[in-house]
Amino acid sequence: MTGPSFSREVPASTHSLVIDGLAAGSAGPYSVTAVSSRDLSSDPATSGTTTVRTAPEKPVATVESGELDRVVLTFTERGDGASAITAREYDVNGTVTSTLPPSPYESDRKVTARFRVRNAIGWSEWSDSSSAQPGQPSAPGAPTITVATGSPAGALSFTWSAPDSDGGRGITRYDWEVVSATDGHVIDDGRTGSSPESVDLVDLDAGDVLIHVTARNPVGSGPPAETRATVTAA
Repeated sequence: MTGPSFSREVPASTHSLVIDGLAAGSAGPYSVTAVSSRDLSSDPATSGTTTVRTAPEKPVATVESGELDRVVLTFTERGDGASAITAREYDVNGTVTSTLPPSPYESDRKVTARFRVRNAIGWSEWSDSSSAQPGQPSAPGAPTITVATGSPAGALSFTWSAPDSDGGRGITRYDWEVVSATDGHVIDDGRTGSSPESVDLVDLDAGDVLIHVTARNPVGSGPPAETRATVTAA
């Protein structure tokens, strides 16, 4: 299959010809025919194929949300214009560098990125910009409660361990409450600092109670942990 062809007449003084608009890749053969003033033509002189080189194709930049405070950057090169890529520039949030940015890329704000590539002919267009928010923190998980009752009677002691996840931000406090398992009224409640503590209550009425402990970080409160305990009669 042959590709498109064209012809052009030029003055006899022309010794070179620039042809614009060709796609990168192989082209040719080319032939040149001399025509006299009497409209007599010579046999054509035919060349072999040649390689057409252009600036690289416009590349693609992709920014996707990643883990906490991170985004994933992907830079994809396309056609090189039949000439090896010799340089690359990356623009991340307005800072341009020739060094490939790390991925995952750490940031606490939205990240916008684009890039371009260069070969012997010149620079490609900048890629379209791509943006994404980094992975966001969340409220912490539920703590684990450990209960001890029965010694002495009318007393209740409990402690808890930190949740498996702090949501990506440090725990700032714990809230706890002890409520009646019968009617839900609050028997006692309180809050502690950022570390698990023990709570010791005395002079409680006998009966079943529910213990709730909730962890909190700068994002908010996580789900409450709940456990049931029985307070013995004094």
